[in-house]
Amino acid sequence: MTPSPKKPTRPSDAAVAEALGPVQHLWDDLRRQMGRDFAPLTEERVFSGAKHGWALRLTQKKPAVLYLKPLEQNFRIGLALGPRAVEAARARKLPASVLRLSDEAVEYPEGKAIRFGVRGPKDIHVAIQLAAIKLEA
Repeated sequence: MTPSPKKPTRPSDAAVAEALGPVQHLWDDLRRQMGRDFAPLTEERVFSGAKHGWALRLTQKKPAVLYLKPLEQNFRIGLALGPRAVEAARARKLPASVLRLSDEAVEYPEGKAIRFGVRGPKDIHVAIQLAAIKLEA
């Protein structure tokens, strides 16, 4: 069956690694830490439409915890925080830049859509904190 032009072929692990380039270790570290801290965790590649492309969805039981979107030489993290999780994030005194993302985020039925790029280990730490807040709320 020929893939639809709207849904290109799912990228291979090698293609994702090539796109990530120098941030591959951060991608792997985040996946490893998420798997350790939030087991059981399931990973699934999902297509979010032509505008957003493919992402790796990390789920715990049914709810999606994080989405990892590979880009050229970097990647972006996305998640939705409900009202209780947003308040819990404020109580934990996350970086002002993350709280600002929450304030400016578009709200969907699942919660506020928070997205940010990964530049280093600090961003991985923030992603893990947000995942914990989301799952606790």
